[in-house]
Amino acid sequence: MPSTRHIASPLLQAALIAAALLALTSLAFGQNAAAQEASPTPDPNAEGPKELLERGRAAYAASDFATAEAAFESFISNYGAAEETKEAVRIHTPLLAVCKVGNRKFAEALEWIDKSFADPELDPALADELSFWKGVALMTEGQLVEAQHAFGGYWADEMHQPSKRYESLILFATLYLQQEFPAEAADFLADQLPKIRDLAPEAAGRAVVLELYALLQAEQYDRALALVREQYPKLGSLTQVISFQTLALQLGSHLLEQQRWHDAIACLQRIAPRDRLVGWQQERLADIDQRLAALRGNPAAQATVFQLEAVRKRVEREVANFEKIEHFDSALRLRLATAFQGLGRYREAALVMEDMLRSLPPDPVVDSASLSLIQCWMEIGRWPKAVEAA
Repeated sequence: MPSTRHIASPLLQAALIAAALLALTSLAFGQNAAAQEASPTPDPNAEGPKELLERGRAAYAASDFATAEAAFESFISNYGAAEETKEAVRIHTPLLAVCKVGNRKFAEALEWIDKSFADPELDPALADELSFWKGVALMTEGQLVEAQHAFGGYWADEMHQPSKRYESLILFATLYLQQEFPAEAADFLADQLPKIRDLAPEAAGRAVVLELYALLQAEQYDRALALVREQYPKLGSLTQVISFQTLALQLGSHLLEQQRWHDAIACLQRIAPRDRLVGWQQERLADIDQRLAALRGNPAAQATVFQLEAVRKRVEREVANFEKIEHFDSALRLRLATAFQGLGRYREAALVMEDMLRSLPPDPVVDSASLSLIQCWMEIGRWPKAVEAA
């Protein structure tokens, strides 16, 4: 059986971080691609200040951040030094910062965010928005300590926008992982998760997956097993149930390596078969589709729409990747049988393998169980069964 000492691979960590950032960008910046393609692209330098601001604000309202950015930046560059435009520059500087974020120009966004916060009259709603996106920009630019400070401050202030506070919690923990502090990430999530579990079950579900991942990377297997036990009755409600159960299988494999047979059995028996996992994920996708259908026509709910669309894409990718995993059910059954064998409970081991051979299609893992099945029946003197298995 392959080693599972270093379960939490860099690829999985990168996938979790990328998924978080995708969800965040979609949360506030679901760009209207059709509007951008249809909009004209006049030369900003050929327009006067009034025309630039009108075009920029219209584009901004339509989430056409590329057009809005060009117009606002041209206005500030060409006309911003004049005394009579100072108030307009003050008002539109934070809008340009938002455009930079919307266009994923995070290094440039940081400069404009700092300029925005230099304004003592900055609109509170924009200040809230920019406080959050400063953390995202810092994180994307590799300024991890500063980003974590930004997200920590956002999460700690209950006056901030709720959905972004929940994302800040997840990203604060993710930054611990990026800095190779998995134990701290796990401790933080264990302490803070109860505060959002009822208020934001979808975000809490994603945080639980991150917590299990952090515990595995920190090699805190007792706590990881406790989390698997705790979440087992609620598996069907997890948005990322496939990710959680894949991590649980890795935990079970590690417990087998340590010959912790009882713990391995407790873990492996709490992993659902492939078809049930895919079914649960499809149910969660259907739930998301229902919410999207109800919210798409509501202009005030577009931030939620963008977030749900990002979550949907992420779950679809997880299902597609999971379906590429070969021999999931047979690998699970064989590990469970191995744990029973380790305890000398050969009858239970034989029954698991017998059911595997009877109910699963042939594959290399299933085929390898035949000899082990014979050995188990022989260990307890069930000679007719051994002959039958042969």
